Amino acid sequence: MATERRYAIGKHPAYDQTYDFKKSNSGILRPKNPQNRGSTEAMWICDKEGLETLLYLWEGDENQQCQRQPQDYPTPAKILEKQTQIEYIKNEFKKLIQLAINTGNLPPKRMPDELEKEHQESLAEYDVTVEEINQIKKLLETAKNKGQESSNDTMLKYGTRGNGKGEPLREIDGQKVELLKGLPTIIEPDSPYNKIPVVAYRELIAKPWLLAKKNLFRSKMVEYEELRKTDQTAQPPRIRTIAVHRKNLPVRPSAKEIHDFLIDNGIIEMESEAKK
Repeated sequence: MATERRYAIGKHPAYDQTYDFKKSNSGILRPKNPQNRGSTEAMWICDKEGLETLLYLWEGDENQQCQRQPQDYPTPAKILEKQTQIEYIKNEFKKLIQLAINTGNLPPKRMPDELEKEHQESLAEYDVTVEEINQIKKLLETAKNKGQESSNDTMLKYGTRGNGKGEPLREIDGQKVELLKGLPTIIEPDSPYNKIPVVAYRELIAKPWLLAKKNLFRSKMVEYEELRKTDQTAQPPRIRTIAVHRKNLPVRPSAKEIHDFLIDNGIIEMESEAKK
């Protein structure tokens, strides 16, 4: 894919204007521009998982299609959207040529001004998208070569917080996530929660663990308020993000608990119902 603009500056003003605007407002190509700070793209280019997600949404699969969520229908990746718009404009011009021939007139040799303007704008959007894809690939290669922490180093390091990465979901609390029987599922042999569907992990493990942490903090706050009555130098408790030892992680729910949870919430059907 080419990375340079296709025309010399000034040849096509509509192209220049759109190209400059799209590039300036790209969180991938210009993440430090004030209008792009905090954008989804500018945040996602900061780590390997975000870059992989962006590349998938921008470039798609082998058919240039992507799914934002496993249950969604495939939709065109961003690069295919831009290609489709260009082809649509070209086909509109072909219709004008055929109409002139059918009515006994000379066919136009160039697009009408308004259609040509749309054509140049579409070409500019396509070119910026190509540059974004190339930049994503470049950043992704750099991230891979940095020797980032392995999943085992980060897996459950701070407990079962339910923090996911990727769209579609590819990791939760440092544990790899893959589709298993149609459900996003933790696939991490070294994890005590291996092969637990993510929805069950969030509801049966992560949420109760976070609630317990919150309740512990509240109880410490009550103790602090009491202590302040007699000791004005007492310091309030702080919520800190600290590493959690593996032995202090929540106990894995039984297979029956997980199965019953999935059935009760309509996520899977009972075998007797599924056979009907």
